Amino acid sequence: MARRERGLPRFEALIDACHKRARPIVMTTFAMGAGMLPTALGFGADPSFRQPMAVVVIGGLVTSTLLSLLVIPVIFTYVDDFERKLRGVAHRFAGPSPRPSPPAVSTQGA
Repeated sequence: MARRERGLPRFEALIDACHKRARPIVMTTFAMGAGMLPTALGFGADPSFRQPMAVVVIGGLVTSTLLSLLVIPVIFTYVDDFERKLRGVAHRFAGPSPRPSPPAVSTQGA
């Protein structure tokens, strides 16, 4: 959106998006992980049942945070480069665009 609306280059748009999204993502991960930590450490009622689930939830939070902040921007750059190459190839094969024909002039009712 920053590229379309404000005309930012790709790198600056990615940095802008990461600055805007990093804080809520990290805060959510930290809050959820802190909430699950006592269960993952085995505190509370019946830890043998809930402990594995808490460990998996914390691992999923960390993984999704890394994916959101690091991997997705990298994949975006690769997809954007690929799209630009496809547009260049399509433009070369399409040739020059035909000129629009002049509007027809009506001679009736003048």
